[in-house]
Formats: sequence, C-alpha cells, structure tokens
Amino acid sequence: LDQQEKNQAKTITVPGIVGEVCSSERIAELFDPTYYNVKYEYIHDDSYPENTVVDQTPKRGETRKVQPNKTKCTVTLTVSTAALTIRIPDFTIEEHRSVRQRLIDMGLEAEEVKEYNPNFGSGLVIRTEPIAGTNVKMGSKVTVYVSRGAEFIMTQVPQFVGLQASQAYRLM
Repeated sequence: LDQQEKNQAKTITVPGIVGEVCSSERIAELFDPTYYNVKYEYIHDDSYPENTVVDQTPKRGETRKVQPNKTKCTVTLTVSTAALTIRIPDFTIEEHRSVRQRLIDMGLEAEEVKEYNPNFGSGLVIRTEPIAGTNVKMGSKVTVYVSRGAEFIMTQVPQFVGLQASQAYRLM
C-alpha cells in the first residue's frame, strides 16, 4: 500500500522564491525533484542584484496536480545576471559615420561633438568618451569627438603698398 500511495497523484502548492538569491541549496529545499522540474531564464538587468530571482512561473501559491516522478510541475525561474557590458573599441582615425553606426549596432547611444584639430582630417574620429578599452553598460552614451580639420583663422593684413619698410614694420 505504501508504494501505491507514493505513485498516486496529489495536489501541490507552488512555493515562492522571487526576491531571493538563486542558490542550488535553496532550490533543492523548495522544489523537491520528485514533484518539480526547475528551468532557468536569465536577464541582464542591473536594477536587481546579480543572481536574484526576479520572476517565476507558476506563481507562489498556485496549485498543480502531480504524480511523483511522472507528471511533474515545471517551474521557470527568471534570474538576473550582471548588466551586459561592452568594451569600447579604439575608433581613432576612423570615419565618423561608420563609427556612429557601429556604436548603434553594439547597443550604445552615439553622440557627436565636432572640434577643430590640425592633426586629424575632417570627419575622422579624434577620441571617444569613455575612452577606448573602457567597459560600459549596454545602452550607455558614447561621445565621439570628430575633427573638423585645421581651423583657418582669417586675419586682416594692413596695406603696405607705398610705405617705407620702417613704416610697414610698425604696422605689423
């Protein structure tokens, strides 16, 4: 009769683990493998501490009919992982439009600032902020500094025609 009772269907109440750290010990304590199959899904979200259960299906308190080791209740736990980070490549001397598109494709927000720089041709990337090699969170803003080329400053030259050399030197 004991063996027959062990194999009979029974109704179980699903325990809850949302908000707790996901550890194998705690999972084993709450979800007896005789009655439960536990599956995991992972999300990159820095609004939750790493390795925290942020959702579960079915929810705490729901009931399920199970048959030990045959018909089990599948519980899916959604667990937070560290926020997804991306390393900023070195874009120096690359064409700014392609750099902007690459940043967008990487899941980052690109902002451009144009400035004069005699060492870089117009339209080429001078530097980024954060600097190359820095790890940033997905969705972060990266400022791309783009060269306008050398700055040409217009100056007014005095009229020297007809002046003595000493007079012309005084005007300079």
